[in-house]
Amino acid sequence: MDELNVSEIRPEKLVPNLTKPFLEAQPDEWVLRLYEFLNGQGKTVRPHLDTVPLIRLDDGTYIVAHENGEAKAFLPSAIATGFPTVRRAVCATSEALAFLSSLKITEPDPVDDVIQNVLPKYRQDEVDMAEDAYAVDIERIRAAFSTDSTAQKEKLRSALRDTNFVMVVDTGDGKAYVAKPGDIYIATDRLPQLFAGVPDILIVDNEYDCLRGEDIRDLLVSCGASRYLMPQATPSGLGYSEKAQIRREAGLERASWESQPEDFTLRGLTQLLEFLPTLKPEDAAARVKVLWEALADLEARGTAAFYGSYKWGYSHETKTARFDASFIRTLNEDAWLPNADGELVPPGLVVFDLLGWKPNPFLLTKIAFKPPIIDQLAKEAGIDPAILDLRRRDPAIVAELASRLSASPTLDPEPSTALEPEADEPSNGDVYDGAKDLYGDDMQDILPGTPDPDGCDGVGNGGRAGGGGTSGGGQRSRPPGSAGSRPFISYVGIHPNDDDADPDGLNQATRMQVEEQAITLIIELEPTLQRTSKGNPGFDLFEADSSGRLIRWIEVKSMMGTMADRPVGLSHTQFNCAREKGKAYWLYVVEHASNPAQACVLKIQNPAGQARTFTLDRGWREIAKSNNQIYGYHDLTVKPT
Repeated sequence: MDELNVSEIRPEKLVPNLTKPFLEAQPDEWVLRLYEFLNGQGKTVRPHLDTVPLIRLDDGTYIVAHENGEAKAFLPSAIATGFPTVRRAVCATSEALAFLSSLKITEPDPVDDVIQNVLPKYRQDEVDMAEDAYAVDIERIRAAFSTDSTAQKEKLRSALRDTNFVMVVDTGDGKAYVAKPGDIYIATDRLPQLFAGVPDILIVDNEYDCLRGEDIRDLLVSCGASRYLMPQATPSGLGYSEKAQIRREAGLERASWESQPEDFTLRGLTQLLEFLPTLKPEDAAARVKVLWEALADLEARGTAAFYGSYKWGYSHETKTARFDASFIRTLNEDAWLPNADGELVPPGLVVFDLLGWKPNPFLLTKIAFKPPIIDQLAKEAGIDPAILDLRRRDPAIVAELASRLSASPTLDPEPSTALEPEADEPSNGDVYDGAKDLYGDDMQDILPGTPDPDGCDGVGNGGRAGGGGTSGGGQRSRPPGSAGSRPFISYVGIHPNDDDADPDGLNQATRMQVEEQAITLIIELEPTLQRTSKGNPGFDLFEADSSGRLIRWIEVKSMMGTMADRPVGLSHTQFNCAREKGKAYWLYVVEHASNPAQACVLKIQNPAGQARTFTLDRGWREIAKSNNQIYGYHDLTVKPT
């Protein structure tokens, strides 16, 4: 070449001389071959590739591969994006793709595409979008959200939460808006019925087909929208006395510091309750039924939304307690339920059964309805209201029951001939003490402190709730209400419960704390059980079937030791409740309730029905004396006339 005086053309000299006009004049095939040629040149041409506009885009223009260290173009992909994209025809071979990849030109990330090219248009003050173009954007958002990258998905979710990109309507006036997901309701079957006509409630515009699919609805829910009534933080209305009551019930009444209570209302509830009086009575009745169903839907997802939270501390101890949320108090106080005249009144003036709604056991413990008058009268007369309900539903069942009872009369038990032991008589050293005649003559002698072979080993040590496990000797578990081969023995007391000192020697705060630990343990073992409202006198927990009908009532007794150390007792109210409910009433005794490692739950079904003997001890002498009902010897002496 030197002899001919012709300069050798080398790639590193050729590339810098490729100008935009020259490249734009070349066909796609020529550019493809150029990329294939450059793929094998390596470092010789590398210094020029960031300065020469070699990358042909879809529109035929050319740009440099990088600028300030960032790629200025992307490879074509399966989805359309707003990024500059290499024309597909010039990267149709593996060699051409290898060259472009060496320049770190890759397929665009759909998440970055949405964040950089889609969402900015929805952050403007005015959004004017044709339905077709909007559908394309929603599809790009949906496709990007399906990424397998957790980090990219969270990045997109964060951007979507801060963007008004959802087409919605105001349920009050029907005007269209764009809104953030966290400010809206999904257009489910129930919510549009509930909020129809209610102002200032934003709900997804169902006129847009692209917003109807489950995929996009799940995306919106993930970003803050809701298919159910949505709890909203609200300033707490708890006063000083109410907070003091919460602390007292939690067992830590004093407080050296406290946090502001976290309280909640429901989005749109205030507007709905204000809107109800404007409806016709029949329309208002239909609307509040939908509200009840919507509350039941919310409860089915968990009960946490129905509570606020209050945190405080004293010295080195910290407590957090729950209380009924603000909207529960609102629903109990406001007039929103129709009475017999169609007027809206508070729940306390309406009998729930007369509404004809499906009962929800949890909601019925939170919203205080008026109890049925027939139930009140029945309880005062000592009749289980369930019997009256049974008679109303099928009188033939009651007649059949009466017939069977009359055909099989119950034998009256023979009166006991047990003699009262002397007050100063010492114990004979066995567990029967002076009441062995109540058990029968065939009972073996059992010394005090003898361990029960079938006793509960404790929850913390692998024991089962109920204490029905078998011992190492293969003995069968005992039937409910028995102690080995010893039947129940029941003692009847006449003193009010409030007059007694605590059986474990605890103060009130500690006793309440132990009882709370016992109830929490039981609910962990049996999650289907639900708490009653505070202060319920007859039982602490209940269980309902799938239809919402209550099927079990449970009274909980907690103790620091075991029943070998001391007995437990039922109050007059609790015993009456046990008699009324029969086999549906259970007594749960939690031994070692303050120590989870030793705790043991004993389950006793129908304690009132299984008790065989009521023993009136020497304390009843005082009752007889107070009523002047004791005859002495001189009263029995016949005086001569």
